[in-house]
Amino acid sequence: MIENLSTSEAHYPIKVQLGLSTAMIQNLATKTLTNVGIDIRSVEFQVFSQFGEDGIINYLCEILHLAKPRVLEIGVEDFQECNSHFLAHSRNASIVAIDKYSHHEAYLSNSKLRWKNTIEGWTREVTPSNINDIYKDSENFLGYIDIFSLDIDGLDFWVLQALEGLRAKILILEYNPLFGFEKCVSVPFEEKFDRSEKHFSNKYYGCSLKAIIDEAVKKGYYFIGANRACNNAFFVRRDLVAEEEFEVQPLETYTDLTFRESRNSNGELSYFNAIRELYEISDLFLVETKINQMLKIGEL
Repeated sequence: MIENLSTSEAHYPIKVQLGLSTAMIQNLATKTLTNVGIDIRSVEFQVFSQFGEDGIINYLCEILHLAKPRVLEIGVEDFQECNSHFLAHSRNASIVAIDKYSHHEAYLSNSKLRWKNTIEGWTREVTPSNINDIYKDSENFLGYIDIFSLDIDGLDFWVLQALEGLRAKILILEYNPLFGFEKCVSVPFEEKFDRSEKHFSNKYYGCSLKAIIDEAVKKGYYFIGANRACNNAFFVRRDLVAEEEFEVQPLETYTDLTFRESRNSNGELSYFNAIRELYEISDLFLVETKINQMLKIGEL
């Protein structure tokens, strides 16, 4: 695995060149495929994404002929590890990068990416009540939006539900694999949500995979699978592809959580497995989004 930029700036050019070479090989291979029955996990590779999302995004851009995509990504942290960073290098993407903290603005202001690409870093706390204004502002700046990525570690379901007029070609939506695959559940609606304040483990956030799929389908999208890490679901607008082009696995496949990011009460990584993580938050409540009924996580 290539080191993150935060570990060593000296590795940055190597990281980019390796990523560009991998993308070029993938693009050439894509032209020989029938594009029928592709499991998107098979095209993963990582450059600046947290896991293998860079490869999936590159593949989708290739089959949808997005040579220079326009991207709205919400939840980029400092922009060094996010879903749109590599697109700036590989496809000269135009990007609106949003986070509630301003670290990304500082990073972009000192990066060549800012003048080589049309990239804006905005510091805003995204909520269900302001998402439509933010989306419209982003559309006005970019002209249109090809890719919409949402990862705010909190009210992701409620933000997506509140968003009107969504026409992006590709959606990348974070979910919480701990909440299983059988029920449409989310953390309860709250105008401002901070996962660290809600529970020290940092594992009480977001919604189940089924909940985010249900809402995206209502908005006119096909669910085409999730990454191997089981935390980002991918969707393509229904008028752009046929369902048969993707090999979608049973939903339980995409909740097989293996990364261990939970914390103890001192804020240190505890390295608990999924079963122990669930036990830590078992007394907290979720909302069944289809029937607006509360249940304890332990009842899942």
